[in-house]
Amino acid sequence: MPAPRERTSGAAGCVGCVALPIAVAATAACLGLIHVGRVNHWSSDGPGMLFVMIGILVTGGVALPAWQAVLGALMERD
Repeated sequence: MPAPRERTSGAAGCVGCVALPIAVAATAACLGLIHVGRVNHWSSDGPGMLFVMIGILVTGGVALPAWQAVLGALMERD
C-alpha cells in the first residue's frame, strides 16, 4: 500500500479560484479589443486606436500571468 500523500495548504486552490475569473475576463477583454482593432482596420483619425493597442498590451499582460497561476494551481492539485 502506498504511503499517504502529504496535503499542502489550500492556498494553491485559492489562487486558482481567484485567478480563473481574472484570466477569463482579461482574455475576453483582450479579444474584444482585437476585434475592435480589426473592424477599424487598425487605423483611426484620433488617438483612439492607440488606446486600443495599449489596452491589448495591458489586458494581455494581465491574462498571461493569471493563466499561469491557474495552470500552476491545477498542476499542484494533481
